[in-house]
Amino acid sequence: FRSPLLPPVAMSFCPAACNLGKINDTEFHEGPQAYDVQEDEIGDILLGWTEERVTTFLKNMVRTRPRLSAAICRSLLEQSAKTEEKKLQQAPLSRTRDGVANLSDVKLLLPKAVKEADHKVPGMRSAHSTVSFFDHTTSFFEGNWQRPPTPREETTTVQFSNFMYFCDEDEKDVTIDVMRFGDVSKGCQVRYTTRDATAKAGVYYKHTAGTLVFEPGQRDAKIQVELISSDLWSGVLEFVVELLEEDLQGAMLGHHLFRARVKIIDNTSFPTDRFEKQLKEGRQADINKWALLREYVKFNWTNPVIRWGTKKMVMAEQLHNAYFLMKLFLNVWMIDLLSKADTIWRPSAAMLEQFLNGSSESRWIELLILVGCMILPWIALHFVDYRKLSWKVGGGSRMTLQKGLIRRYLNYDVESRASMNDGEIIMAMARDVPDVVSNGYMSLIAFSKAVGQLLAILLFQVTSPIVFGAELRPIAFVPLTIFPWILGTFLLCRRRVTNLYEMQRDQKQDDLIDRVNRTVDNYRLIADYHQRPFFVSWFEKLVKKYNTAAVQAAQVRVNNDYFAPTFTLLFTCAYIIVGGISVLDEENPLPLGIFLTNLNVCNAIGQAYGSIYKVLLTVQSSFSSLERIVHLLNLPTDVVKQKHLSRRRNELSGKLRTEARAKNPDFKGIAIDLLPIRVEHVHFAYSRNSPPLPGLAVGEFNVSQGKLITLVGPTGGGKSTLLQILGGVLLPQDGICFVPSHLRVLHVSSEALFCQGTLRKNLVFGVEDNSPDAHPDRVMKICSLLGLNQDVLKYLTSEEELAWRDVLPMTSQYLVALARALVVNPEVLCVHKPTLAFDE
Repeated sequence: FRSPLLPPVAMSFCPAACNLGKINDTEFHEGPQAYDVQEDEIGDILLGWTEERVTTFLKNMVRTRPRLSAAICRSLLEQSAKTEEKKLQQAPLSRTRDGVANLSDVKLLLPKAVKEADHKVPGMRSAHSTVSFFDHTTSFFEGNWQRPPTPREETTTVQFSNFMYFCDEDEKDVTIDVMRFGDVSKGCQVRYTTRDATAKAGVYYKHTAGTLVFEPGQRDAKIQVELISSDLWSGVLEFVVELLEEDLQGAMLGHHLFRARVKIIDNTSFPTDRFEKQLKEGRQADINKWALLREYVKFNWTNPVIRWGTKKMVMAEQLHNAYFLMKLFLNVWMIDLLSKADTIWRPSAAMLEQFLNGSSESRWIELLILVGCMILPWIALHFVDYRKLSWKVGGGSRMTLQKGLIRRYLNYDVESRASMNDGEIIMAMARDVPDVVSNGYMSLIAFSKAVGQLLAILLFQVTSPIVFGAELRPIAFVPLTIFPWILGTFLLCRRRVTNLYEMQRDQKQDDLIDRVNRTVDNYRLIADYHQRPFFVSWFEKLVKKYNTAAVQAAQVRVNNDYFAPTFTLLFTCAYIIVGGISVLDEENPLPLGIFLTNLNVCNAIGQAYGSIYKVLLTVQSSFSSLERIVHLLNLPTDVVKQKHLSRRRNELSGKLRTEARAKNPDFKGIAIDLLPIRVEHVHFAYSRNSPPLPGLAVGEFNVSQGKLITLVGPTGGGKSTLLQILGGVLLPQDGICFVPSHLRVLHVSSEALFCQGTLRKNLVFGVEDNSPDAHPDRVMKICSLLGLNQDVLKYLTSEEELAWRDVLPMTSQYLVALARALVVNPEVLCVHKPTLAFDE
């Protein structure tokens, strides 16, 4: 690599027949023989390199090629200010804290290189080595956008010591470290504040704001944010702590680390801790599903918006029951009113006149009142039902579960992610969450309506004889006592069969969706190997299996649904016989209105119990979805391990910073630039039950900042795994993998990945919109210098959202992936086989 585009520490690997062992700086000899360059190109190449790297290069050049080195020295010393300025405008800026900023700095390093090489170069004049040191990361390329000022040794930079902090929910507070470097001989002060992200102030933490004051000589300070313990399950939440430009005195903020994220780890099991032991031991099948549903209802009830909306919905359903009770009385009134007419009754002009004059003796007026009592409440119920859709019960419940699922999935550890297929998380979001909310939680509101309807019927049976002067008959209460026992017994007997067939149906559906995803992802492989017929046949078999399971589950559901109406019909027929005999009784006849109303009541009781029965069946059908959601929301994550590694990293970084300043009192640069990346006896295994990979059990090396390191070794030796550990993708099980906490690490996969969106959106992925790193000119310059052709560059100004993996050539895809990594502007870049797709 001869390009100055490389970051301070860039790691990649190439296959070679040598083992991974201890890497020493003496193994890297950077001289002109390693570069196919011309004399007038040397100056451009050295721009952006660190002092150590430039000195090493020039020293080896003086030793090995004295004639070329003399010509280069003369060329550098004789350049005019105009030529030098022109080169500076064309050359990229260094992005390292101790990088070479201009040609003058390159010339000042020549005497040092000659002295260390012990070799005299003709035409060389003595000079003092005074190199400018950068205090914070700057952009790669110069453009027309506004850049943050470049801090130097004589200035003070204030920033967080890490971009991510972790804490447990049950901890009292979290401590965020703030450090400053540069000239600390004077005091400074900076304001800070907390901002909500997924964690809300007042619920999970207390909003904190204030001013940090650094005394002269003080380098470190701390911000403490008080946490609020909550019984609510929340998964992993975040809030932000930010250093503010406002009222900043005596310092400048770091380019990236003026903002830190804090992750709050919730150790509560979902939905509550009642079944924590069974869930951790993997005995989820032993949990009673009705008890599990009750815990989910308790979890939902803790949300104040959902709780208040649920209360309003229950009250709205009881308004329907009140209207139902009123209609029962109105039906009796109407039947008795019409059955007492000696002849066919029709309204006349006189009746209308009586109505207009306010007379209440006419049945015409009674009928109008009866009709009004039916219509006006119906209008009110329509309005209430329309409004209850905006009470955020169903939507809030779905959002809570869906956010929890995606948040949990993004924090799964390697084994959890490997244990599930893509279809599971997709169907959990699209099918299981709506099923649990609609058929589980919301059905309980429908259950309250059905129970309220039964109470209304009971109230009518007790009060109607008194209101209408009829005899109270105990037979009217028989349906209220018989129905629940019969339907409950049937429901219990059918529970196991119903759950079995619905679980089989859902599992076949998950398999079908997973196969569709795999077919889409592997289309190129299928097409290249002419396997389309095989995959179509394979898919057809899965569809048949799903259809069979769906039909069986539907047949079970139809049989279940028909039981309650069938029992209601049989009971109604029995009442027609018994009640009809009572109506025909000459001595003590049952009023026709009461008989007809009781007949309607029998149907209503059957319908009410049938509704309860259907609700319970519906709730029972959601158990399989609830079980899958509980399983997914309780799979292990890596955030707890990240917390321990992050705290150890912060502690070790602080200790090494102090030691570096003590051991190098005369060092003119920034002490944190002396902290190395260390790897010692790292152990990792992809399965918790398998032994650690042997290739990772013996590696040990230190890497200084500002180095380009290539990991080489045999196939299967653990190079890729080690890069993933360095990049934070995998977490080591043992050993030390230390990256200074203030360095941001970016892992770049060997596969060119794209998100849905424009090409520019893909290139600035991971960069804030208002960041100078995302400026269009800078993005365009990076892509141009990497060699992307004009056919690709034209998409940078386009708003087209295309399938970029199909549109772009393979080489362009890899160039875009590298450009995206450079746009993000990390301090440590871990790249897998960066030159794999290139011919040169």
